[in-house]
Amino acid sequence: VNLFDLPFMPLFAVILFLVHPLVCLVAMIGLAIMVAIGWLNVVLTRETAKAGRSADLDANAFAMSAITRGPEIRAFGMLPDLSMQWGLKSARSIVAAEKASHLTGNLSALSRSVRQGIQIVTLGWGAFLVIHGDMSGGLIFMASMISGKLLQPIEQAIAGWEATTKALQSFADLDEVTKSHKRLEERPPLPEPSGQIELRDLSIALDRGRTLLGGVDLRIKPGECVLLEGASGSGKSLLMECIAGGR
Repeated sequence: VNLFDLPFMPLFAVILFLVHPLVCLVAMIGLAIMVAIGWLNVVLTRETAKAGRSADLDANAFAMSAITRGPEIRAFGMLPDLSMQWGLKSARSIVAAEKASHLTGNLSALSRSVRQGIQIVTLGWGAFLVIHGDMSGGLIFMASMISGKLLQPIEQAIAGWEATTKALQSFADLDEVTKSHKRLEERPPLPEPSGQIELRDLSIALDRGRTLLGGVDLRIKPGECVLLEGASGSGKSLLMECIAGGR
């Protein structure tokens, strides 16, 4: 939730400057230190997080490949060995993620300590200014609260950096997968739907000349129920895919 305070950070800085320029300077020093900690977090966890995501994808791909060949794997007695291989791949992913998480946690704790330290320094500096008559007593607590509001978004960004990088990588992967579909050629104009399904001389053949569907004629009126049956591999799923517009 504190990340929503990011757009208001300049406003908090202006308020601190109006309270007293030296109080604002203390907060800016703390902000610079926390930004440096955040940059250090990005640099130190980049390769580890990348290795963790790669290992996780490798483990998932291995598992999906094994699942699709389940009967053959059980028949040849390969399940124990494959389970061990999947466990090793998953362990590499977990170790890399744990390493990145541990480092991020340490830097997050450091940033929290810096924020709390800056708020304490702000209170002390404010008391010093009050003693010398440069600031009223009530502004001490206001300055401490505003400095905390100024620094908390950076602290939260460091603490949640691992989740942020995963979300950004997921968006990038999704964009890569759907990139080809975003450049679909313009489809030919179709007549207005009339509430019925009609196929006329539908034929589908492979490049090698093998005909998968040949001369299919079909007409289904609104409200009709049609049972499609046939042997395995006869083209039932292919026909349904054509009706649904997948071909």
